[in-house]
Amino acid sequence: MDKIPLETICAWAGGRLNADPSFTVKKTVIDSRAAGKGSLFVCIKGSRSDGHDFAGQARKKGAVTIGEREECDIRVSSSVAALGNIAREYRKTLRAGIVAVTGSNGKTTTVRMIASVLGTGMKISASPRSFNNNIGLPLAILDMNGSTEAGILEMGANHAGEIKELCGIARPDIGVITNIGKAHLGYFGSVENIIKAKFELAESLRDEGALIYNSDQRRIREAAAAYGMKKIGFGLEEEADVRGTVKKADSGGTVFECGGKEYRINVAGSFNVYNALAAVAAAGVFGLKEGNVRKGLKRTRSAEHRMKLVRIRKIDILDDCYNANPTSVKTLFKDLLKIYPQKNIIAVMGEMRELGEYSEELHRETGEFISRQENVRYFLAGGSMAGQLVRGAGNGAIPVDNIYKYGSPREAAGIIRRIAGKNSLVVLKASRGDRLESLIDALKD
Repeated sequence: MDKIPLETICAWAGGRLNADPSFTVKKTVIDSRAAGKGSLFVCIKGSRSDGHDFAGQARKKGAVTIGEREECDIRVSSSVAALGNIAREYRKTLRAGIVAVTGSNGKTTTVRMIASVLGTGMKISASPRSFNNNIGLPLAILDMNGSTEAGILEMGANHAGEIKELCGIARPDIGVITNIGKAHLGYFGSVENIIKAKFELAESLRDEGALIYNSDQRRIREAAAAYGMKKIGFGLEEEADVRGTVKKADSGGTVFECGGKEYRINVAGSFNVYNALAAVAAAGVFGLKEGNVRKGLKRTRSAEHRMKLVRIRKIDILDDCYNANPTSVKTLFKDLLKIYPQKNIIAVMGEMRELGEYSEELHRETGEFISRQENVRYFLAGGSMAGQLVRGAGNGAIPVDNIYKYGSPREAAGIIRRIAGKNSLVVLKASRGDRLESLIDALKD
């Protein structure tokens, strides 16, 4: 963050100043442990704690505070709204070209790939982890500075209007739509509404901007046709402007061809080629050379809890439990046969959240789909929809004796110890709230 006088920060936030106006802010944080001299500590009320209760600790470290209580250095009516307003005004001072990435699946991986590619030839800043909401995105913007040439931001949404709001803060130059699936279907009500929500990004781009989209999905392709800015479709089919062909896929990554050149991504799952093609398209908009693209893609690594292969007590585990929806689950299990053809897979599923009235039906469908995959030998289901997952799996090809319901990740770990063989692969997939990754720690005990 470039240095900004507290007086300016207060004006941007629309607050009341109770501190020295000449204080210079050079960093914005929401965790008091990260506060220091020159920091602006934003006091945010969370579900587990209230940032206002840690304002004193932040001040002792040399920070100033902004929040909704009278004792804050800047008093505002809403801390979250103030953070967004500050980021919106700060964005206007930056010369960086902003790339915004949205979609039902693959957002974080695509951000990482684009950042890795652009970072080979430019000064970049990218959303850390999944900073994709009305708190994380402003923080990612405020982490940029005057020397930043490209900012790569992730945008998530589970309600109409959220992406439009985020775009109002970020003012993106390039929009990337990775795909459309059934994520957050319970909030949106239909896939058509999900498409409308994701295309709030396209509506927010300037006429001289660029829209990069998955042209293999017909409904995305048709929706994109309505926009007049520069458009670049990526995919594996003939309609794609940036077209890839998978040459080789294994547990270490995937080799694909695009434009007569071969590239390698060291991220398991050939479906990640789509994310890589989006990065190729973004590199083209910024004018980077093919060598930069090859180098950037090759050095990209999996994000935490996304296609991470670990080995615990001679048991191979594929940790892909950062999040889950029906589309991402089917994509994963379809690809596993190509990546691990020799493995007897133990599928461990938790709940797929935010599916609303469709939840029971989609969990049954997902359980049956997994059960019909050739190399899935065992199926373990947990969470509030475990019964529906098990019911679906029972309609598939897995013997009923190989289908289990677990009450906790620790219980699932006990089952795995009994059934895992020499050639097994445990696959973890669930929504974030299930914290299914704790199964890995349980296996270590």
